[in-house]
Amino acid sequence: MDIKTILDKCKPFSAEIVAIVLTLVALLWTYGCESTVRPLNGSPVKVTRAELETELNQFIALAEIRFRELDKQDEFKQILFNNAVIFAETGGINPLGVITSLAALFGIGATADNIRTRKKLAAKTIEIESAVKPTDG
Repeated sequence: MDIKTILDKCKPFSAEIVAIVLTLVALLWTYGCESTVRPLNGSPVKVTRAELETELNQFIALAEIRFRELDKQDEFKQILFNNAVIFAETGGINPLGVITSLAALFGIGATADNIRTRKKLAAKTIEIESAVKPTDG
């Protein structure tokens, strides 16, 4: 029995066979491949839902750190303003106010350095994760 004979016998059922094969291919494709989208950072490599959630959590954590930095800067400005008001009212410098201002300034500098370090570490982590975990779909 050759292929031509088999195809001649299957001719009446060819539409059903094609439909079954296409359905099986579609089911395997939808079940086997995870859905992917472009990441938040604009990279051309597509990411899965879990990777996108991880990236979103990193962005939220970075935004919270930046808001804390803004709060500290505003607090420092308020301390300087209060010291300026005291100086304007009394004509003297408040030593405790100067010490507080210097401590606040040191805290802002340390925080900024910490943020830079965390940002570099997060970038390296993302780089390593994307190099180790390719996405196929």
